[in-house]
Amino acid sequence: MANVLSVLQEKGPTLNAGKCQFRMENLQFLGHVLSEKGVSPAEDKVRAVLEAREPSNTKEIRSFLGLVNFNGRYIENLSTVSEPLRRLTRSNVKFVWGPEQQASFNQLKKCLTSANVLGYFDKNAPTQVIADASPVGIGAVLVQEQRGVHRVISYASKSLSDIERRYSQTEKEALALVWAWKWYTVGNTKYVPVRNELSAIGKIVLRGTRILIPKLLRENVLQLAHEGHPGIVRMKQRLRSKVWWPGIDADAEKFCRSCHGCQVVALPKSPPPMCRTPLPTSPWQHLAADLMGPLPTGEHVFVVVDYYSRYFELDVIKNTTAESIVDYLTRIFTTHGLPLSLKTDNGPQFTSKNFKEYLRHNGVEHKTSTPYWPQANGEVERQNQTILKRIKIAQVEGKDWKTELIPFLIMYRTTPQATTGKSPSELLFRRTVRTKLPEIENINVDGEVRDHDNELKYKGKVYSDRRRHATQSTIECGEKVLVKKQVHDNKLSTSFHKEPFTVVNRYGNTVEVGTESGPVYRRNVTHVKKYNARSSNGEKDISIVQPDNTVPTDLPSARPLRFKSVPTRYKDFVLGYLNC
Repeated sequence: MANVLSVLQEKGPTLNAGKCQFRMENLQFLGHVLSEKGVSPAEDKVRAVLEAREPSNTKEIRSFLGLVNFNGRYIENLSTVSEPLRRLTRSNVKFVWGPEQQASFNQLKKCLTSANVLGYFDKNAPTQVIADASPVGIGAVLVQEQRGVHRVISYASKSLSDIERRYSQTEKEALALVWAWKWYTVGNTKYVPVRNELSAIGKIVLRGTRILIPKLLRENVLQLAHEGHPGIVRMKQRLRSKVWWPGIDADAEKFCRSCHGCQVVALPKSPPPMCRTPLPTSPWQHLAADLMGPLPTGEHVFVVVDYYSRYFELDVIKNTTAESIVDYLTRIFTTHGLPLSLKTDNGPQFTSKNFKEYLRHNGVEHKTSTPYWPQANGEVERQNQTILKRIKIAQVEGKDWKTELIPFLIMYRTTPQATTGKSPSELLFRRTVRTKLPEIENINVDGEVRDHDNELKYKGKVYSDRRRHATQSTIECGEKVLVKKQVHDNKLSTSFHKEPFTVVNRYGNTVEVGTESGPVYRRNVTHVKKYNARSSNGEKDISIVQPDNTVPTDLPSARPLRFKSVPTRYKDFVLGYLNC
């Protein structure tokens, strides 16, 4: 008690005198009674078993066995004694309460009422693990010699599987010995030390041929083993061949993962699962725009895509200033009307004051993709690839690529898309556009388009996530991370910037990171990874840096839309949809 009070006084906590009890002969804790004699089951737990009535169905048997198993450490050969009851809990066995079950029911009550007080484990006392096997189960008992008396520390048992029951008696007893050893050395109790494997040469303690390293020297040994920066597997191999201490593998992994140099030059982590853009409710609501180029002629192709219909407009321009972009958008908006939002990358013309003011004045929300992550604006990037392919074909055939873009646009706008099943012009204008090919007029069915789009998007997401080994990122605000370099000076450049950043905000797969005195950057979670800092004593630094409240919070969420399908009974109806 003096030691407890001394520690409390040193650490500074305040105790409520009215809730403190002193000079207690025993203490009930979590269903067990702790006393100077040892550990015994609590009276209320024993009473619950004694007062239990005979089970009348499988559910009541499981409930009774749950009460008994709570105090299983006090019952010898529990799995063998309870086997007739457990047999009735199997799915293919009919419930029949017979003399065998009644005897097992009574025996379990008797064992618990006559249970001995178990001793406390003493790591310095001589220890024995005794095991035995029956046709249906194996059991073990941990015994120690304390003050000249053999004390039972704990009982343990395990029922045999159908395959194990076919073992010979010798094999069952061998299984019991192996299981009992693992139970008390590797299991939750961790009772038995590896004393029999230790030896000494002078002042050096060995486990087999490996040197046992004391705590004060383990950090130095880990530093020596990590010279040359081996990976986790090789570092473990170096250590295992020469030295040992409890938990050596875990310490080696922790040391390797917290190495600053290894973290900076390591490869980036796998990309996160793909976030599909939900189909808008109507055409020309949400658009994406991008500049493709410069081409060999010094010109750029400015592309604007409608997320709903996949219809895109383009223009070949030489001047890429914000004013030129605004002029072209004005002509497009005059034809098709103002959208609700426009998504672009972070090019200087799109982040300029004039461009932002133009969109704000017209009531168009401006969204920007994550820097260095073009996949975030994937719809327009995909169209850029299609356009560039046609330009290359015109160059190969020696034709004017600007002229060749006209038949390409007619073909693209009137051809049904794989994802929607409808042509872009039909979805945008709500009518089919006449071409040279003969056709029959068809009526647009929005529900059919939506179902087809959801199905193809879901299949594409599953395939892409599996192919890219996508995993969900666990990075959170306040964590230290390393940021991937986008430009490498030479072959020896590290994969990540050597200085760790702090995550100040996250929305979807986009994070905002910064330092205490520097600016805030936006990156995709694929371009950052958690940084494991090492303190002076070798432990990880788990301090949390609070995010800067000045970071903008009006950025969009990338929460995926739940897949919805129309019931079969409504297949002949035209339905409206609500976004949930």
